[in-house]
Amino acid sequence: LTVCAIESQGRDARMSNKRIEGYRNFVNKLWNASRFVLMNVGDYDGRTDLSSLELDVTDRWILSRLQKATAAAEDALQKYRFNELANTIYGFTWREFCDWYIELVKPRLGSDKKQTAIAVLYHLMDSVLRLLHPVMPFITEELYQKLPGHGESIMIQPYPKMQERWIDEEAESEMSLVMELITKIRSIRSQLNISYSIPISAHILCAEKENVQKLLNHADWLRKLGRVESLQISTGFKRPPHSAAGLLPQARIYVPLDGLVDIEKEKERLQKERLKNTKDIKFFDKKFANDDFIKNAPREVLDKDNKRYAELKKIAAGLEESISWLDS
Repeated sequence: LTVCAIESQGRDARMSNKRIEGYRNFVNKLWNASRFVLMNVGDYDGRTDLSSLELDVTDRWILSRLQKATAAAEDALQKYRFNELANTIYGFTWREFCDWYIELVKPRLGSDKKQTAIAVLYHLMDSVLRLLHPVMPFITEELYQKLPGHGESIMIQPYPKMQERWIDEEAESEMSLVMELITKIRSIRSQLNISYSIPISAHILCAEKENVQKLLNHADWLRKLGRVESLQISTGFKRPPHSAAGLLPQARIYVPLDGLVDIEKEKERLQKERLKNTKDIKFFDKKFANDDFIKNAPREVLDKDNKRYAELKKIAAGLEESISWLDS
């Protein structure tokens, strides 16, 4: 995996102990994920058709993300871009499957929705192992043989194919918002040194009413994964006094800090975020000032850049508001 990940289309790449250690940690992550799956699937052999099950939004999200990772991996493999292949599967496996989906699915493994959760977990583990096999042949063979219903070698199994029917942009958008908010809460904790053992309050202000209900549906995840004791979600309330701010295009999250942190440190954090945001905006200003770029760039690239630019401007306005509020 390490050799494939640093391969860069014929160019020399540096091998380092730190890089090797990082991919060793990935192997440990994969091994622990497989142990978790094996402990929960029992003798389930993966023969259930997922389309016959009642999938929730987390299932639809991870299956959609799997299809996109599969398409990117297959394309990289066909073009002999082994670094892209390795990094694509690495990113999906570590961040989306292990860090997010496994945490989100745990409550359902003790509920009446257990069988659906097991079926999706099995499918994900099977798919990840087959995706990884070209760059990690030994450990993937070992883990593949441990999954119930597997007898023959993984070497003779077909490489996964992207299935359009599982692409779900709505589920991806919804889960992206939830995960970004949880990440913001964790970031505030980390940057202000608020221990995870200390419960906090969080107030989420949504830009659109439709997002309020979506987030209310996921309130349990926000509470559990953000270690939030008191949670409020709406489209209209005043910012709580002495609160840290986490800003997204679709929502703002405020965490009251009384008795938790120094307000001056929060001002410093927001000012650093403003500097980064300003730098990103200047990057797009320079890009849009280039007539050749505007003339020759594909429409989808321009649309994507314009959308990101609008988001940065929106975040900039929120940062200015927060810093002004703290200064006053």
